[in-house]
Amino acid sequence: MHGERLNMSVNKWFNFKTPLPTVPKDLIQKAIAHYEKERDRLFSLEAAPDHLYWLGGKLLVLKNKFVWTFKGELFEEKIPQGVKYEEALQFASDFKNPKLQGLFRGRGLCVY
Repeated sequence: MHGERLNMSVNKWFNFKTPLPTVPKDLIQKAIAHYEKERDRLFSLEAAPDHLYWLGGKLLVLKNKFVWTFKGELFEEKIPQGVKYEEALQFASDFKNPKLQGLFRGRGLCVY
């Protein structure tokens, strides 16, 4: 279908009688919102340093941003206000700064 007629009633897709859908129209939207809320909550928690694994490519610290790759995608993230350049450099080698972990979790920094 390639995204065509997705707003149309599913019963009109077929040239024969079909039962009415039994799931709410917003089921997927609510499931995604719930997942994102829980993900963001977990990402905000500090992780134990011995449970951190960097799966991204080389993490570079440029003047005011981090640059790295993960799963073939290029990422850039500004160094947050209040984080010194030296702290950013240290984080790029040990990933232990809890102020910065949330920027990378799910985008190269994994917690086990």
